[in-house]
Amino acid sequence: MEKPRRDLMRKKLFLLIFLIIFVTAAILSLLVGRFSYSFVKTVLRENREEKLYRIEKQLDHYQSILHSIEKNMDIDGSAALYNLVRSYPTYESIRSLSPGEMRRKADSLKVGEIYFINSAGVVFNSSLPADKGLNLLSLSNAFTKYIKSIYGKGEVVSQGISVSTREGKINHYMYYSPKGSDIIYEVSFDVPDFVNRRYNFALYEFLFGDMFRNFYNEYLYSIDIYSISKSTGWSLINSGKKMDITPDLAKRIIREDNVVVESGDRIFVYKKMKMNRYFFNRTTNVYFELIYDVSALNKYTGQILLYSIISVIIITIAAFIITAGRLNSLFLRRIANIIDGLKMIRYGDYNTVIIDVAKDELSDIAASINRMTETIKLRSAELNMSNEELRELTLYVNDIIESMPSIIITLDENEKIIQWNREAEKYTGYSSGEAVGRNLWEFIPSLEKYKVKCDEVRRERVTIEILKEVFVKEDCGSEESFVKNIFIFPFSKKDITGVIIRIDDITELEKNEERLNRASRVEALGTMAGGLAHDFNNIISGIIGTASYLSMIVKDNKADAAGIIDHLDIIKQSGGKAAELVKNLLSVSKNEEASFSRISLEQIVRDVTAIVRSSIPDNIELKFCNNAGESFVLGNRTQLEQVVLNLIVNSSEALKKGGASNPVISVLIEKADSALKKFSSFKGNVLHLSVADNGPGIDRSILGNIFDPFFTTKSEGSGLGLAVVHNIIIRHEGHIEVHSEPGSGTVFDIYLPEFIES
Repeated sequence: MEKPRRDLMRKKLFLLIFLIIFVTAAILSLLVGRFSYSFVKTVLRENREEKLYRIEKQLDHYQSILHSIEKNMDIDGSAALYNLVRSYPTYESIRSLSPGEMRRKADSLKVGEIYFINSAGVVFNSSLPADKGLNLLSLSNAFTKYIKSIYGKGEVVSQGISVSTREGKINHYMYYSPKGSDIIYEVSFDVPDFVNRRYNFALYEFLFGDMFRNFYNEYLYSIDIYSISKSTGWSLINSGKKMDITPDLAKRIIREDNVVVESGDRIFVYKKMKMNRYFFNRTTNVYFELIYDVSALNKYTGQILLYSIISVIIITIAAFIITAGRLNSLFLRRIANIIDGLKMIRYGDYNTVIIDVAKDELSDIAASINRMTETIKLRSAELNMSNEELRELTLYVNDIIESMPSIIITLDENEKIIQWNREAEKYTGYSSGEAVGRNLWEFIPSLEKYKVKCDEVRRERVTIEILKEVFVKEDCGSEESFVKNIFIFPFSKKDITGVIIRIDDITELEKNEERLNRASRVEALGTMAGGLAHDFNNIISGIIGTASYLSMIVKDNKADAAGIIDHLDIIKQSGGKAAELVKNLLSVSKNEEASFSRISLEQIVRDVTAIVRSSIPDNIELKFCNNAGESFVLGNRTQLEQVVLNLIVNSSEALKKGGASNPVISVLIEKADSALKKFSSFKGNVLHLSVADNGPGIDRSILGNIFDPFFTTKSEGSGLGLAVVHNIIIRHEGHIEVHSEPGSGTVFDIYLPEFIES
């Protein structure tokens, strides 16, 4: 089998050599062809540059004629401009002109068109209605600077031969602005028409048409001169002829000044024209356009490519025959020796030594393989030691996981159990040996409801917390409930798609927290008792007084039906008030299982303020304002009532100590800015509930401890009220802050997620 493989290697090597020789020969031939093609193009380019040089020289010979034409237009234009200033010296006189009147005025002055330009550079009236409203300051930076320099100058300015941007007419523009004026008077001449009228024949076209005809040859067949502004170009020789180019090419010509474009058998040359004193004295650039027909050149290029292909074939065959013979005798035997040595190393014989005494690249390869073999022997020994250390580290990590008080379950990408610690064994009754390798959802069906969450963690690579889940465990016919927090998080490495599940037992913590809530509620109810007793006494006194009065008038036979009904209504209303007080008191004092539903935060505040009003002194003003409109949250009504109650009672007790001549407790509901960084954990809108007073405030030294259980500054207080408030807000996935300064009052800010039904 080895010999056929070596023959295959030899064939591949020869094929590679053949390809290298072929590609090299092809590149050389193409370079020769390219050089020939470039040489022809260079000759063509030199011819082009020589043509442009001759054209520019020829244009210089016509300066005197062009100067005479322009001078005559300047004389007529100056007279026309002075006439316009005398005839229409003000804005009002200009605005009143109709296009027909201006047309007749232009004809009488023997000019093409008349324009009036205001201080903003806008043509506000013209004999050419199409140009009315044109902003001359938006055409180009150079032209803007040129126009601004004319205002109030008091001199006639000649722009020179130009082209209208809309129709491509070849015009001569002149401007005049009287001293201190903000109006520019402008006239234009149709240059070909002016020359024809003045000299009785088309001198302008004769000059350029005859001149350019002398430069044509077998390649060059078109010459023109264009004025280019932004993306449009118009001929300065052939009136109304628009340049046939794309906007991108126009921008490139303006940017580079000298551009050559090849398209099929045509070469288009654009070069910026050198301005002189009399010809094209303009604010926009002027360019030559030369068009060449290079079909003959392309034919020549095809012949070059044909000869190159024939050269490639001949060079490749000759070079391959010579190279293959030399390579076969010089390298293949030694390469076979190296391959045999590598096979021995592959099978684990690291004592193999490849011998090659020639001092060239192959002998260096053999020496490198020998050094590599020695390195492999050393690394193999080191790897054995590392594997032992890794086994010890794995045992250490497993000991940590096994000793944790939480249930730890690890799943692979197929949802098979790969880690099952001692706490999991204790809770489920299944050993690690029974669990590992099993599908978790089939093995423990009660956990299958968390499968969707595990899939989300695996897909999004986020950590998910499921708090206060209730588990029911049956043991010997009885049921026992446990409260647990579940945390599901992905592996730290992205290429591992499994998940880790940690389950913490918080049953005892929940029991302690419930005891804390009950103690706080008893304290708050005790604070309310005095005020409620006072209200009940007032209500009962009213009922007794009204009943006594009714008894007296009945005995004296002085009662009428209407009077009795009115007094019975008083008794009914008083009884209703007593019933409402009892109802509100029961709603605060009842101890229900915490269940969450959609509740109105505004209604909670109104109910609590209604029952707490009687328990705070009359001199304390209790204000409530809702700026949020509908203020629904997902929560437990009883717990949130306790929050509002505790905070209002605390503010009342603080105000009793003094600190304000007009004591006020303010309760506010409003929308919070959910884009703030501190609300990044909230989903959707955020409601802000604040309870503020203008009491003595809280010292900074104790401000950080007020939410701690059993921390209080009151001699008779338990220190549980604010701790319970803090726990309830956290349970509602909210946030609470306190802001206070001694002598400046205290503000409690509560932030809760707004609940919006889908």
